[in-house]
Amino acid sequence: MPSLPWGEPAAGVDLSPLLPVQLAVVALAGAFATRLGPVVGAGALGGVVGGLLILGGFGFAWDAPGLSVDHAILYALLGWELVVFAGISVAVYTLAGGRLAGTLAMLLVLLWDACAVSLGFEHVLYRPGLPETPDLQVTVGAYWSAFAVLLVLFAQARQRFMPRVRSAAAVAGVTWVGLGVWIFYNTNVLHPYETAADIAAYRAEYETRFGRFSELPTPRVLALDLAVDIHREGREIRSRGSMLLGNTGATRITEFIVSFPRALHVNALSIPATPVEQADALGARRYVFDPPLRPTERVRMTFDVVRKYREDRTFVAAGDILPFPGYDAALEAADSLRLGVQLGTPLDHEGVAPGRLLRAWRENDRGYFEYEAEGVTWSRLAFGSRRPCGHAQSARVESDGNSRVEGGGGAQALVSCDGAVRHRHGVGGGEEPLVR
Repeated sequence: MPSLPWGEPAAGVDLSPLLPVQLAVVALAGAFATRLGPVVGAGALGGVVGGLLILGGFGFAWDAPGLSVDHAILYALLGWELVVFAGISVAVYTLAGGRLAGTLAMLLVLLWDACAVSLGFEHVLYRPGLPETPDLQVTVGAYWSAFAVLLVLFAQARQRFMPRVRSAAAVAGVTWVGLGVWIFYNTNVLHPYETAADIAAYRAEYETRFGRFSELPTPRVLALDLAVDIHREGREIRSRGSMLLGNTGATRITEFIVSFPRALHVNALSIPATPVEQADALGARRYVFDPPLRPTERVRMTFDVVRKYREDRTFVAAGDILPFPGYDAALEAADSLRLGVQLGTPLDHEGVAPGRLLRAWRENDRGYFEYEAEGVTWSRLAFGSRRPCGHAQSARVESDGNSRVEGGGGAQALVSCDGAVRHRHGVGGGEEPLVR
């Protein structure tokens, strides 16, 4: 189920995982009160309305500030998921042929939803609902919607199997199977599929081999000079640049590791140290300084990495596309660094990064935007690409993924609502044409 933007519950406990249970109870009540024809409409509508009201009754702030179009989309996805679950539950109840059998059948559906993951059936093809990642939400939603429609038509066919019902069932069945094949192709063929057990095994091996580095001193990132190319058409992001690493502690550093996401393809990674272990499958490489890195001494690490995605990405956190010195980047969240970044985007998009926009230009049918910032923390370091509209001076990307435009005496870009950047003012004096 997608994450919900309702703020904190009054009791301090997130009860949204219980929503399918609430929905099933309401849908079951609707099924008891209706028969074959009205059951779909009354059960689905009652499940949606009742589930949302029950959820609100647990103390969620419906008037939480900062609601946006993205939140409205999440609400729509939630409603879609509720309707699908209600349709499946009520159809199963109807097909069971009796109230007692129907109640037991619905309880089995709930039990399956609760226990499928622990039994190893965690794939989206086996569990009704929408995945948290946005790349397949629409496809998975359509897949389960087709399945719900198919069950409803079977329930209707028990009384009158008319030609139009047969045709509709055939269309729903073909749609369901076709979407299932497409989802399987995208999740298991195009990209390696990992179960929860696979991820747990990876984490255990990573901790066994490199866990000791969490207690050892490691170089800290002092400055980052970076070029990020966002290729939306190819669904990949390429990052090239260098990090200035320094020993900010009081002891010498003999060895350390560089960590990175396992999905990151490392084209090049260079450090003035001796590589002694390369475990890209675990997302780590181990290096030894000879002689050891003394306190206050600095070295520079250069890199060229590529991250491919299943979906079109317009916002990424630094930890998803960059290597990082140390066992866990989250442990260094309080460190601040100097940032210089050049973002490459499609012509109809504007690159957004923390700090102040210095300049923007067009090159090889792409738009480029250069930013600089001081005192950036790794946990809040992110980059984005958006369709601009209006005047933008300096911008930053918050940890919530939303861009913020700041005032001040920095560069000012005049952009039109169709996404074309027109002119830049305030950098080096005068006016300079930009991307058109």
